[in-house]
Amino acid sequence: MVEIFPLKNYLTVELLDLTPELQDYSGTLNAKPSEVVYAGSKITFSSKYDNPKDILLKKIKEGDNKTIKTFVYDVVSRGYASLATTPIAYFYLKGSRILDLFLTAVPYTSALVLSQRYVPPKYILLPPELENLHDIDALVKAFELYGQLTANNVPREVARRVLPLSSNSAMLLTIPINVLGILYKYLQFYSDTVPWEIKETVDRMISLVRKEDPTILDAVLNSPEFNINVTGRSLFKPQDSIEFSNREGIIGEYLDKRAYTLIESYRKEQERIFKNPPETIKEAVKNSWKLSNIVIPYRSYYTVIIQWLVSIAMYNELKRHRTIEIRVESIYSAIKNTLEGRRDLYIPNVIEINKNYLEKYVKLSHEMLSLYQNLVNQGIPSSEAIYVIPHNIKVGVEVVLTLDQLLTPNLFYGIRSCMTAEFEMRDKVWGIPKTILRESKYPAFAKKLYNLLVYRNRDLEVPLSKCRIGMCPEPKGRNCRIINQFIPQYDHKKFEEERKSYLNLR
Repeated sequence: MVEIFPLKNYLTVELLDLTPELQDYSGTLNAKPSEVVYAGSKITFSSKYDNPKDILLKKIKEGDNKTIKTFVYDVVSRGYASLATTPIAYFYLKGSRILDLFLTAVPYTSALVLSQRYVPPKYILLPPELENLHDIDALVKAFELYGQLTANNVPREVARRVLPLSSNSAMLLTIPINVLGILYKYLQFYSDTVPWEIKETVDRMISLVRKEDPTILDAVLNSPEFNINVTGRSLFKPQDSIEFSNREGIIGEYLDKRAYTLIESYRKEQERIFKNPPETIKEAVKNSWKLSNIVIPYRSYYTVIIQWLVSIAMYNELKRHRTIEIRVESIYSAIKNTLEGRRDLYIPNVIEINKNYLEKYVKLSHEMLSLYQNLVNQGIPSSEAIYVIPHNIKVGVEVVLTLDQLLTPNLFYGIRSCMTAEFEMRDKVWGIPKTILRESKYPAFAKKLYNLLVYRNRDLEVPLSKCRIGMCPEPKGRNCRIINQFIPQYDHKKFEEERKSYLNLR
């Protein structure tokens, strides 16, 4: 049975660590991050670069708080980013999926997040504006339907799309101090569209860091620096000045003709791997390096921008792939499009083919959307009413894919086309080759690229995922056997035994 909690009682913000710190050999001096960064900056002008720890400690002892603060403020305000990007804060956070949706989209952060693909949520978390809300039957029923679906072997990653955004989440967040400062400033400009939970969390993060070491953080807060793309990747912004259409496909493309030479070299290397598959993990790693090194230095030779309409659940996976550039539609635009009938819900196939599931899924989703509209009509800010929105409304996303993201084994296409990837994401990524083949304004190049993204075996076509290096890195029980289509003799057991031997698990 789902539990209902006031979000303000559940929300947790804990600072685990703030680095870098430095101790002298006796342990009597404990230097803070701002002192270490100050000293490190000073030694960039020093001709003595032996015993760096001794030099750092000497510089720290020479400095006083006013000198350090003045130096840091001056350098950061003039746009020298290294001082503010060096200190890192580590936080443990608990909140709703709203918090997850926002913070894990912020560039240069890294997060380990409670996975709704595998872990069932337990709570409905209501922000202060909704604490006295009594009409939450639709939210409770959504959790009940989720339970029914999973009890009948519908995977959790499929069933979770009916859950409201008020379901619980948790994460370990790593964030550079300059990003934290910029995030705080960003929220001042979008205070009307950003939920209370996000603003409260960032306020607490700022307060905790300031207690430990305010110097660099305050310098960032008082600088004109806004050099990270928070707006483009965030759902919680005003309705877009450049609206998303309801069309999916290519919306931009660029080709440098030198890319033809690159993909020919890539094709030859790929064929060599298929003809002479690796016998060891070390050989497979070498194959990965060779394929990657062909395209990564020349990644900009081909770029394609593709627009998709995806569920919020898939967006939450997509924006965590930090090596690609994306722009996402405002959640408020997406909700408006759905309420006004210009956009349908995302309905997974396993639910669509079951009349009973489908009826409940659609009915509950529309009940939650109606509840949102009623709350807004009653004067509840839309930024708080969104807690009753399900994960299955569709938002527009623009995905910028360069040549390396398409062909490097362990970048976007290679990872997200794997059978172990989130299912909606995998379906979208599997469609990339055909989209390029069908819509590219460079048809000759598109055909060559298609043949490097897809392997044809008689009438069967399979994506060339990260296993294109001649080895499936997935453990027993997760390997899909697609690799046997292009390397028929592949022996998964042999590589599994080598991996166990390497890890001393055998």
